[in-house]
Amino acid sequence: MVVVAVGAGEAFQGALALLGEVADRFFQLVAVLARQAEGADLGAGGDAALAVEGELAADIARVEAASAAGQRLTLRIALDYSSREAITRAAASLGPGASLEDLDRRIAGPDVGPVDLMIRTGGEQRLSDFLLWESAYAELRFTDRMWPDFEAADLAEAILDFRGRVRTFGAAPEQVALALATE
Repeated sequence: MVVVAVGAGEAFQGALALLGEVADRFFQLVAVLARQAEGADLGAGGDAALAVEGELAADIARVEAASAAGQRLTLRIALDYSSREAITRAAASLGPGASLEDLDRRIAGPDVGPVDLMIRTGGEQRLSDFLLWESAYAELRFTDRMWPDFEAADLAEAILDFRGRVRTFGAAPEQVALALATE
């Protein structure tokens, strides 16, 4: 699963205006990606996904319908998504006594699981209210390269670095070493 954020809150308004100007090119690129991925499931989500209108909404619907059966790759474009709002809504809707599993299902939904690797482009070293719940045990990678300039070689380098990490999922390194030694 790959999730790409397109702004949140006030930043979303600027991102949507920019996206509106380049929507045709953007969705042509997404369509090419879908063909190249041979089996990609592409879609949009977030608070504003339903508020998008006109040609952009038609483009999104067309890409989602054409790729709905894809199982090789899932790509979601998060439009005006706020993790804190999603967590708050989920907790409020579940009420007292909700389990972590209940929150997992309500927040992440059926097609977003735990994030293994979060790559933050543009020199920022923060998550910016993006997939906070899903990224609880994610490995983080920060790069100064801006998103439009991020290339396959950058992704390959990030994946190589990720493969070299020891995932602890919140455990102390000593606990991981002990668990590995007893296997």
